[in-house]
Parts: sequence; C-alpha cells; structure tokens
Amino acid sequence: MKKLSLILIIGMVVILLRGLSLASMCQWYDLICTESHNQEYPAVSEEKVVWVDYRNYGYSGSDIYMVAGGAESRPICSEVGDQWFPAISGDKIVWQDMRHGENGWDIYMYDLGTGQETPICTEDWDQVNPAISGDRIVWEDYRDSTISRGISRIYMYDLATGREAPVHPVSDGQTGPDISGNRIVWMDFRNSNYDIYMYDLATGQETPICTDSQFQEVPKISGDKIVWEDNRNGDWDIYMYDITTGKESPICALRGSPQEHPAISGDWISWQDNRNGNWDIYLYQISNMEEIPSYANLAGQISPAVYSSAPSELNLVWVDYQNGNADIYKCGYECSGVQIYGENSEQVALLRKFRDKVLRTTPEGQEIIKLYYQWSPTVVKAMEEDEDFKAQVKEMIDGVLMLIEEEAE
Repeated sequence: MKKLSLILIIGMVVILLRGLSLASMCQWYDLICTESHNQEYPAVSEEKVVWVDYRNYGYSGSDIYMVAGGAESRPICSEVGDQWFPAISGDKIVWQDMRHGENGWDIYMYDLGTGQETPICTEDWDQVNPAISGDRIVWEDYRDSTISRGISRIYMYDLATGREAPVHPVSDGQTGPDISGNRIVWMDFRNSNYDIYMYDLATGQETPICTDSQFQEVPKISGDKIVWEDNRNGDWDIYMYDITTGKESPICALRGSPQEHPAISGDWISWQDNRNGNWDIYLYQISNMEEIPSYANLAGQISPAVYSSAPSELNLVWVDYQNGNADIYKCGYECSGVQIYGENSEQVALLRKFRDKVLRTTPEGQEIIKLYYQWSPTVVKAMEEDEDFKAQVKEMIDGVLMLIEEEAE
C-alpha cells in the first residue's frame, strides 16, 4: 500500500508538471533550416548540425550546410558538383563529393577548428557513404572495380597517422560503414544477402554481428551497441546487438509497418516509423528500455540523426515535410531533475534508483515513467526560460525526494 501511495503521489506531480508546462511553454523543437528549397540527410554532433542543401542546385549542385548553436546557417562546401551524405564528429565534417565529375565520387573533410578543407580520398571510381569518429574516417570504396563488375570494400583513413588502408582487403560486397572509436561496422554481401559485420581496430578481429538469412541493412554503432534495420519478420524492424553481453534484441518489431533508418548515440536510439500510416520519428532509451514517440504529424518525418553525451541529454534532428518541402528540424532533451540538481548529484541518483526499483515494478509506475519522458523536454525548456517556474518544479521535486528516500533503499 505504501508503494502504491508513493506511485500515486509521483503521478500527481507528473500531471501537475504537465499542466504547468502547457501554461508557460512553447513548442520544444527548433527549426534548423526551412529555406524554400529542400534540405536532406542531416547529421549532428554536440550542438552542430550539418545537412545537404539544394538552395543553389541550379548553379553549383547540392551543397553542405551547417548551423551551430543559435548562429545562422552557413555553407561548408558549395563547390560545383554535388556534395552528399555529410557526417560529423566534433569539429570535423566529411562528405562525398562530385566536383571532379568523370572521376566519380570522392571523400572530402572540413575542419571547423582550422577552417581548412582537405581531400581525404580522390581515387578513381567512387568513394561514398563516409562516416567519422574522432580522427578516423571510413567509407565505401569502388577503386578495385572493373567495367563489368563493381567491387566495394570498406576503407579507412587515420588523420593522426595519415595512413589509408582497406579494413578487409579480401572480402567484396561491403557497403554502408559506420565507426565508433576502434570499431567499424558495415553491410556485407559475402553470404549472398546483406548481413552485419564488425571489425575491431584494437584487436584486429572481424566479427559477424548478424547473419540471419534475411536482409540486415543500415548498421550504426555507438560504443558497444550496434543497431540496424532487419527484414527477418517480413517487414523492416529495428534490432540491437550489445558487444559487451553478446546479446541481440529487437528494439521495435511491429508487424505490418516498417521501422527504418536507425541512428544511435550513447543511451539513445532513433528511427523513422510508419505505424501511423506516415513516417514519424521514434526514440528508445536503452537504460530505461522505453520507447518514446518523439515527433509526429501527418506531413511525414524521416532520416533521424542523434547525439547524446549523457543518458539525460539528447540532440535529435530529422527531415520534416510539414512545410511542403524537406526542412531540417531539431529537438533537444534533458532530464528535468538533471536541469535542477546536476547530472552527478545525489538527488538525481535517488530519482533514478526509485525509478528502477519502484516505478518499474508496477503498471502504474511504468505509465508514470512514460509520461515523465514524454513531458520532460517541455518542462526543461520552460525552466530555462522562467526562473519562477524552475523554482516551483524544484519545490515539488524536493517534496517527492523526501517521500521516496526510504522506499528506494
């Protein structure tokens, strides 16, 4: 009875927070770029967002643009010929570039810290689909192709050493790489359908991650977690593999509707989801094992990218069609408890302990967790803009902390 009473009290606080946030809060998403032409393929690192921009398409082709913080958007590369598929890590941006025309796609990089652009790979045939983590850049490379046969392999360039090398020089049919630290993942066709493989630069070992007989595509990696879209159930679902535990698990496997284009950073997974008859953006927090509908309207949202430096913080970007063309939108998430007390505070540790030991154990508590994560971004934004509102929230949470301290032990 005592546990249920506490759950009801927490529920009342969540509902009150919801009412207060609606009274003093605007929308919690930001319009990154709504220029009248299309903007596509966003990527995000910290507060920086990059994308492909078509505003100069009739003159120079598609370009790479960026925005950071509250600054105006600016071009990173507007060379003649298309620039596509940007990726970003810290101050470094990479993309595939068609400025040399007949020689095919090349890989270029721009360093925001130095203001310098650098060609990373300009070999013949195509180099496409770059990804970057720190000083390491990977891409899909066709230099070993012939006129009659395309041969794709994953290559890596290390900015620290200046060395370029194929990740797996023997195998063919490698596409769509991603990298996080020492680990590289890709789609691999060696078994006559696309599987997910990983190579660890620290150990020199290659590991099959998923070789189910159906197709697995679009792998993404962050730390020791790998996600991909998987067709084993007859439509596309989102799966995850934990390198540390060696376990695979479905993140979203709804029958009858596709989930595609996964992204992962730290504790957060995002994807585009068609369960409502049009594409929406969904989130999943790994530590909470909770799915969160992030943003939805009838116009359609696709191509999410995500960055998270801590479980309580998130930057999410996507392509949005609500204005009649492809624009870039962004939402930020931060736990309201972290906003008040700090990421490593005793209060936040107690709230998380209560969440895991008490709220998760009952249907009522699980529903409260979902409500909290649904409304926390709105509450945080309101606290940033209104100190009086922040004081009211703190007063309520202080009262809750006094009630739950004994129960969480």
